[in-house]
Amino acid sequence: MSNIPESQSPRNARHKKWTSFSSAEFGTYGRWGVVVAIGDAATEYALQLSFSDGALVRVTGFLNLVLTRSTGAGLGELGAVAWRWSFLATTALVFAVVLIGLLSTPLRWPQAAAYGLLLGGSLGNAIDHLMYAQLNDFVDFHLRGWHWPAFNLADVAILIGAAILIVSTVLREPSGPPSQPKTSR
Repeated sequence: MSNIPESQSPRNARHKKWTSFSSAEFGTYGRWGVVVAIGDAATEYALQLSFSDGALVRVTGFLNLVLTRSTGAGLGELGAVAWRWSFLATTALVFAVVLIGLLSTPLRWPQAAAYGLLLGGSLGNAIDHLMYAQLNDFVDFHLRGWHWPAFNLADVAILIGAAILIVSTVLREPSGPPSQPKTSR
């Protein structure tokens, strides 16, 4: 039996980085969502003032800025459906409410960061659907003539948030008591 208090044990110190955070930290990750949504709206607004549809600015050998518009979801799906913009905006807003609820519960920091980024991305895309009845995309990555479909800052936040969730799930320490090694008789 050790005389070290549980709060100072090496196992507890290692585990602390994964523990839940206080309600004050909710503001930090919740603000990430607001910053992403505002940043997405601001960059799209600036590009709409500066670019005509299809205008291209080469940034590097693999990156262009180009203003494109998508009336659908997921690479243009639902593009011909008349009620699509309200459906997609409503879906994004419901997702945002769920994420706000998740951010209000005790979470490990990687989950909270991921949910904050997902919140910002969903709010950014909801703003596009509500204000313009479409998505405004402007980042065009390409390699040797192959172009990835254009995307925006909200999409980047969603991608990074999803990647953080996946990695944190794979690397998460198992819950419950540590397993005991098997002994042979």
